[in-house]
Amino acid sequence: MYLIVFILVLSHPCNLPINWASSSSVPAVEYGELKLFQAAAAYEVESEVLLADDVANRTDIGYRITASLIVEPAWSAPDSHHEFLLKFHLQSPKLFLRGNRANAEFLPHKSIWDSHADSTFYAYWRNGIINNTFLDPNEAPDILNFKKSLISLFQFQALDGEHIESDISGQCDVLYETISMTSFRKIKRKCSVEETPEEREADVAAQEEEEVERGAQYWLSAALDALHDVRAHEARRLGPRGAALRLRAALHLRRAAPPAPSAPTAPTAPPALAATLQRLPPALAPLSLAPHFTDDPTADDTPLEQAVEEAREALATDEAGAGGTAAEAEAAARLLHAVRAAPAPALAALLRRDRLHALRPALCRLLGLAGTAAAHAAADGFLHLAAADPLQPLARHYLAAAALAERPQPARVAALLRLGEEARDAAVAAAALLAAAAAAPRAGPRAGRAVRDSLLRSLARCKEDECRAVRLRALGNLRRADGAEALLEHAERGRRGAALAALHALDAAPPAALAAPARRRRLLALVCSGGRALDVRGAALDLLLRRSPPAALREVLAGVSGGAAPAELRRLLWQRVRQLAADDAGVAAAVRALPPHLTAWHAQAQPGTSSVLTRSTGWTALGWRARLDSVQLAAAGLLRAGRVRLLADDGAGVAEQLSVELWTRGLESLAGAAEGAAAELDEGDEGAEAAAGGLELGVGGVRLAGVRLFDGQAELLAHVWAGAGSEPTPALRALLPLRTRAGRAALLAGAALHYRRAAAAALALDAHAQVSLWSRGARAALELRAGGAGGVRAALGAAPGAPALRAHAAWRAEPRLLLAADLDFYDKVALCVRAHLPDFQYAHNVTLRWAAGGASGAAARRWARPAPGRTLSLGAANDATCRALVAADDR
Repeated sequence: MYLIVFILVLSHPCNLPINWASSSSVPAVEYGELKLFQAAAAYEVESEVLLADDVANRTDIGYRITASLIVEPAWSAPDSHHEFLLKFHLQSPKLFLRGNRANAEFLPHKSIWDSHADSTFYAYWRNGIINNTFLDPNEAPDILNFKKSLISLFQFQALDGEHIESDISGQCDVLYETISMTSFRKIKRKCSVEETPEEREADVAAQEEEEVERGAQYWLSAALDALHDVRAHEARRLGPRGAALRLRAALHLRRAAPPAPSAPTAPTAPPALAATLQRLPPALAPLSLAPHFTDDPTADDTPLEQAVEEAREALATDEAGAGGTAAEAEAAARLLHAVRAAPAPALAALLRRDRLHALRPALCRLLGLAGTAAAHAAADGFLHLAAADPLQPLARHYLAAAALAERPQPARVAALLRLGEEARDAAVAAAALLAAAAAAPRAGPRAGRAVRDSLLRSLARCKEDECRAVRLRALGNLRRADGAEALLEHAERGRRGAALAALHALDAAPPAALAAPARRRRLLALVCSGGRALDVRGAALDLLLRRSPPAALREVLAGVSGGAAPAELRRLLWQRVRQLAADDAGVAAAVRALPPHLTAWHAQAQPGTSSVLTRSTGWTALGWRARLDSVQLAAAGLLRAGRVRLLADDGAGVAEQLSVELWTRGLESLAGAAEGAAAELDEGDEGAEAAAGGLELGVGGVRLAGVRLFDGQAELLAHVWAGAGSEPTPALRALLPLRTRAGRAALLAGAALHYRRAAAAALALDAHAQVSLWSRGARAALELRAGGAGGVRAALGAAPGAPALRAHAAWRAEPRLLLAADLDFYDKVALCVRAHLPDFQYAHNVTLRWAAGGASGAAARRWARPAPGRTLSLGAANDATCRALVAADDR
């Protein structure tokens, strides 16, 4: 292996010729001098672009351009080999198109290239860098980009190591690797081009999309006086794995027979560079190597009102049994771009349109997801958010969606924060604070700090538990580690509502919030405290186990086992430990190393009905897998707090997509379990409770405003006798954007690429419950419908007559989850929970189109992958109860 540094940059003031240099003791003269561009050199050029789908990778289209190129020095610096004005003479470019068959050949086609059979352009080359180009700015963008791609091949600094360069690909990090005396490799990474309007609005620079690989290999002539061969390649994936487009580009420069020598002329002194530039053809003008782009052909220019009218059926989802479809998700992904771009008056007019009355909930959700100040102004003007009597149901839809906005503007976050402090309706104020906190991290660090400071100040002013709980939940939506101390203090000292809100907020905070062992010990002390409510201790225990490193497991087990923890907590402890050990080898090793008295049968076999379960749903698509995580804390045979989360795991991390939490208080007397219940509840000094129940929902990791189901036994019995909720009732309707993106890039082969990716999920949760005091039984059921749809569009080429490639890859799926719980409290409390996942399928389709010179073609491919349904086992005890009970479905 040669230890050689190939030097093309000469900074020594003596202006010595460029030489090969080596770290070995061999004299540099043995390698010879490198003198490029001393004479004209001819090359054969072949550029190729292919576009295909990601799955089969055989349905592809593309084009090839062949040409001849002569490169010669038009000027060089006196006594220097590192500064030239290079003249490029492009001859006989020809376009070849490839159809949609795997074995199709490239066939010649008429194109815009036929009118550019002979053209000349220039580049100023200094120290291996192209400092300027001289081209005809009136040429079509495709022609200019192709010429710039050829010039970019002659930009190279063959010094081993990393550099920053700008060429047709944009500004890139470039790595050079020497292979031999006559060849080296150039690898480009992290390339960026000018920001698109959408990216500029989001204050995010254009970055690489998914997977991109760029590289080139250079071979020099044996005499080290010219480039002999250059092979550049680029591979790019657009969209998520399994539903993406694959794009490949190649550019090959091969040395040809030398051109005929020009007639000799009498030697004269070389003119100055300025004089040479003045003699260039007048049509040429100085241009940078940055690519040229036209208007985005992937943008959907459908007027907003027309797009809403076309999506009316898909967006009418607020009745029971409706919603959660792929059509709704597809409509939301399409409309979101138009809503973001619309001004406030147009959006307000849309809300006031009488014929769209049934769509107002969906429109409010879209306005919330838009994240713009214009959308907030339109919603505020129509809903009267700060008034004492706002349009309450629509306001909830808008504020819940505002918490999920993908690219919220800082002005909109500030407006939500003001609304949270100034709104006269308590429910609207709480929802606005939750939305402002959830949106702030995506609006930039300044917005996040402003919301944190405001929440901490208002938290210190709160005099009621409900006020504290709302702000603690909002701090959880903010997901910052620097508020952990305030959250931990409220978990330790607050009453039940505030303590639970603080613990849930700590659960949402980054791992750094509980990285310090001292903070985890404070949580352990809370778990072992006999004066706190059972559900507070249970939430603290589950959080502590999931956030503790394996080395700290022994301390947690010893603390809980040695304290006065009730059996339900110990049961919860060991079920979570077993689940963690099954997923983490480090936890499994820590469990095996525990002393026998902590792992004995009497320590693990605790009576009770609390449970921790993790089950795979079998939903796998686009690189992620879904699973259910359930924590059910019971006391006296009755549910105290039950939380079910739908988690998505992409291998790099786990993201919560949906969370449903049900809590109850004071139901022991109704179920005949009052005797001995007080000791098991271990409520400490918080006293006896009135009957109460509520529902807490979270979407996309964001906690939404809770729903109070009943307050007091009288209200509960009134619901029972009235049959409230006995029919399926909508409990949640939500739209979740799944990383929309629009961008552009220039391929190294000179093709200008525009791409647009959009995806969304539509969630619908229906619930119903029936209670019979006569037969002393109850039944509850939940149906979750989660429709997902998305796609990516790509376009190459824009000028008339130039090769144009268009592609669209789309996917859709409609998984469902059915949960049914039967409770029998005739003699002893018996609970049977059943979970069923019906069959569904992942549907994909890809459409590829090409056109050039009046010719065109298309290729389409559709396929579906079935996802078999399954019934989940929720534990041996639950299965035994289900076999004993006669469920309503079996009657």
